[in-house]
Amino acid sequence: MKKTDLAPLIYDRDRADLVRARKIKRKMLLQQPLTSAEQQEWNSGLRGALNYTDLNRMEEWTAFLAAAMAVPIPVRPGKNWQPREVIFQPDLDRIVENVMALGRGFGYPRGWHYLDPEASMSMKKLNDMEWDLALCAKRLEGGGREGENR
Repeated sequence: MKKTDLAPLIYDRDRADLVRARKIKRKMLLQQPLTSAEQQEWNSGLRGALNYTDLNRMEEWTAFLAAAMAVPIPVRPGKNWQPREVIFQPDLDRIVENVMALGRGFGYPRGWHYLDPEASMSMKKLNDMEWDLALCAKRLEGGGREGENR
Protein backbone atom coordinates (compact mmCIF):
# COMPACT_ATOMS: atom_id res chain seq x y z
CA MET A 1 0.00 0.00 0.00
CA LYS A 2 1.24 3.49 -0.85
CA LYS A 3 0.48 6.68 1.02
CA THR A 4 -1.37 7.97 -2.02
CA ASP A 5 -3.82 5.05 -1.63
CA LEU A 6 -4.90 6.26 1.81
CA ALA A 7 -7.83 8.53 2.57
CA PRO A 8 -6.77 11.95 3.87
CA LEU A 9 -6.66 12.23 7.65
CA ILE A 10 -9.28 14.47 9.26
CA TYR A 11 -8.26 16.42 12.35
CA ASP A 12 -10.26 19.61 12.02
CA ARG A 13 -13.74 18.48 13.00
CA ASP A 14 -15.58 21.26 14.80
CA ARG A 15 -18.76 21.96 16.71
CA ALA A 16 -20.75 22.58 13.52
CA ASP A 17 -19.86 19.04 12.34
CA LEU A 18 -21.09 17.63 15.65
CA VAL A 19 -24.33 19.64 15.55
CA ARG A 20 -25.01 18.50 11.99
CA ALA A 21 -24.47 14.84 12.86
CA ARG A 22 -26.73 15.11 15.90
CA LYS A 23 -29.49 16.75 13.84
CA ILE A 24 -29.48 13.95 11.29
CA LYS A 25 -29.25 11.25 13.95
CA ARG A 26 -32.19 12.80 15.82
CA LYS A 27 -34.32 12.73 12.67
CA MET A 28 -33.46 9.08 12.21
CA LEU A 29 -34.28 8.21 15.82
CA LEU A 30 -37.63 9.98 15.50
CA GLN A 31 -38.17 8.06 12.25
CA GLN A 32 -38.49 11.27 10.28
CA PRO A 33 -37.57 11.04 6.60
CA LEU A 34 -34.16 12.32 5.61
CA THR A 35 -33.69 14.52 2.58
CA SER A 36 -31.61 12.99 -0.18
CA ALA A 37 -28.74 15.31 0.82
CA GLU A 38 -28.97 14.18 4.46
CA GLN A 39 -29.10 10.52 3.41
CA GLN A 40 -26.01 11.02 1.26
CA GLU A 41 -24.19 12.75 4.13
CA TRP A 42 -25.10 9.93 6.50
CA ASN A 43 -24.02 7.21 4.06
CA SER A 44 -20.71 8.88 3.25
CA GLY A 45 -19.69 9.28 6.88
CA LEU A 46 -20.45 12.43 8.79
CA ARG A 47 -17.48 14.36 10.15
CA GLY A 48 -19.26 14.94 13.46
CA ALA A 49 -19.95 11.28 14.23
CA LEU A 50 -17.61 8.35 14.70
CA ASN A 51 -18.38 5.94 11.90
CA TYR A 52 -16.93 3.10 9.90
CA THR A 53 -15.13 5.44 7.48
CA ASP A 54 -13.23 7.03 10.39
CA LEU A 55 -12.30 3.64 11.80
CA ASN A 56 -11.16 2.28 8.42
CA ARG A 57 -9.08 5.40 7.77
CA MET A 58 -7.31 5.09 11.14
CA GLU A 59 -6.84 1.32 10.75
CA GLU A 60 -5.29 1.80 7.29
CA TRP A 61 -2.99 4.62 8.40
CA THR A 62 -1.76 2.72 11.48
CA ALA A 63 -1.04 -0.37 9.36
CA PHE A 64 0.73 1.74 6.71
CA LEU A 65 2.87 3.66 9.21
CA ALA A 66 3.77 0.54 11.19
CA ALA A 67 4.79 -1.30 8.02
CA ALA A 68 6.83 1.68 6.79
CA MET A 69 8.99 1.88 9.92
CA ALA A 70 12.50 0.48 9.70
CA VAL A 71 12.02 -0.95 13.19
CA PRO A 72 8.69 -2.74 13.51
CA ILE A 73 6.13 -1.22 15.85
CA PRO A 74 3.89 -3.67 17.68
CA VAL A 75 0.51 -2.71 16.23
CA ARG A 76 -2.39 -5.07 16.76
CA PRO A 77 -4.05 -5.82 13.43
CA GLY A 78 -7.25 -4.00 12.61
CA LYS A 79 -10.22 -4.92 10.55
CA ASN A 80 -12.26 -3.65 7.64
CA TRP A 81 -15.23 -1.89 9.19
CA GLN A 82 -18.62 -2.06 7.48
CA PRO A 83 -21.62 0.29 7.59
CA ARG A 84 -23.93 -0.35 10.56
CA GLU A 85 -21.31 -2.48 12.29
CA VAL A 86 -21.39 -2.15 16.07
CA ILE A 87 -18.29 -0.53 17.55
CA PHE A 88 -17.25 -2.05 20.88
CA GLN A 89 -14.99 -0.40 23.44
CA PRO A 90 -12.18 -2.98 23.03
CA ASP A 91 -12.02 -2.03 19.32
CA LEU A 92 -11.63 1.66 20.17
CA ASP A 93 -9.08 0.80 22.86
CA ARG A 94 -7.03 -1.19 20.33
CA ILE A 95 -7.01 1.72 17.86
CA VAL A 96 -5.91 4.16 20.59
CA GLU A 97 -3.19 1.72 21.69
CA ASN A 98 -2.01 1.40 18.08
CA VAL A 99 -1.74 5.17 17.66
CA MET A 100 0.18 5.40 20.95
CA ALA A 101 2.51 2.59 19.83
CA LEU A 102 3.22 4.56 16.66
CA GLY A 103 3.96 7.62 18.78
CA ARG A 104 6.52 5.68 20.80
CA GLY A 105 8.03 4.27 17.62
CA PHE A 106 8.30 7.69 16.01
CA GLY A 107 9.68 9.29 19.17
CA TYR A 108 6.50 11.28 19.93
CA PRO A 109 6.88 14.00 17.29
CA ARG A 110 6.61 17.57 18.51
CA GLY A 111 2.95 18.58 18.68
CA TRP A 112 1.91 15.07 19.74
CA HIS A 113 -1.31 14.74 21.74
CA TYR A 114 -1.20 12.15 24.50
CA LEU A 115 -4.28 9.94 24.18
CA ASP A 116 -5.68 8.95 27.54
CA PRO A 117 -6.84 5.36 27.07
CA GLU A 118 -9.33 5.82 29.92
CA ALA A 119 -11.00 8.88 28.39
CA SER A 120 -14.21 8.43 26.44
CA MET A 121 -14.15 8.88 22.70
CA SER A 122 -14.92 12.47 21.81
CA MET A 123 -14.56 14.72 18.80
CA LYS A 124 -11.39 16.16 20.33
CA LYS A 125 -9.91 12.72 20.93
CA LEU A 126 -10.79 11.65 17.39
CA ASN A 127 -9.16 14.83 16.00
CA ASP A 128 -6.10 14.24 18.19
CA MET A 129 -5.74 10.63 17.04
CA GLU A 130 -5.75 11.60 13.37
CA TRP A 131 -3.47 14.59 14.06
CA ASP A 132 -0.99 12.23 15.74
CA LEU A 133 -1.12 9.90 12.74
CA ALA A 134 -0.43 12.90 10.48
CA LEU A 135 2.61 13.80 12.62
CA CYS A 136 3.93 10.24 12.25
CA ALA A 137 3.43 10.42 8.47
CA LYS A 138 5.29 13.72 8.36
CA ARG A 139 8.13 12.26 10.43
CA LEU A 140 8.26 9.28 8.07
CA GLU A 141 8.71 11.68 5.16
CA GLY A 142 11.68 13.21 6.97
CA GLY A 143 9.93 16.28 8.29
CA GLY A 144 7.94 17.19 11.33
CA ARG A 145 10.85 17.61 13.72
CA GLU A 146 9.98 21.20 14.48
CA GLY A 147 6.33 20.46 15.19
CA GLU A 148 3.33 22.15 13.81
CA ASN A 149 0.24 23.63 15.34
CA ARG A 150 -3.22 23.02 14.06
